[in-house]
Amino acid sequence: MMLVDGVACIRRIAACAAALNGRVIIALNHAFPDRADALSGLAVERLVIDRPQDGMSASLRQALDQVARDASGVMIVPADMPELDVTDLRMMQTAFQENPNNILQGASEDGRPGHPVIFPQRLFADLMQIKGDRGARAVLDAHLDEVILVALPGQHAVVDLDTCAEWANWNNARCGSDHQ
Repeated sequence: MMLVDGVACIRRIAACAAALNGRVIIALNHAFPDRADALSGLAVERLVIDRPQDGMSASLRQALDQVARDASGVMIVPADMPELDVTDLRMMQTAFQENPNNILQGASEDGRPGHPVIFPQRLFADLMQIKGDRGARAVLDAHLDEVILVALPGQHAVVDLDTCAEWANWNNARCGSDHQ
């Protein structure tokens, strides 16, 4: 499990989301029980995905099925983004409150789009139709004229670590910058 300052990244992200005082659903693959264990004691809902082999879209569809009637929007926050923090998520939440009909997408300070992404309820039906391992990219691409980029500090919105090598490089860079 990937750690940020000694805390599992999934727990860190879940705790940041829970601090927003909204409903937090964490999509989990049954093949990785340590991820569920890392969420112990947090006020989040654990949702075990029925068909994780169907990719990221399966997680999104199943989670959306839980909130579709109640939510004005859904914030998608990948658990492998170690630089995102509660301030970033609050910035996104505030931007959505000010622009509830748009898609809000986190961006780096220099304008590169990343995560989190907030979709308004009116796009939930489109999100329920996605397939494969590209997440909500197809819906985002189909509505680019409705996207508002929200600049987050530094590279918070774009540091997405998918491999052990990426995690090692990121940790090494952090340790190196701490000692200069």
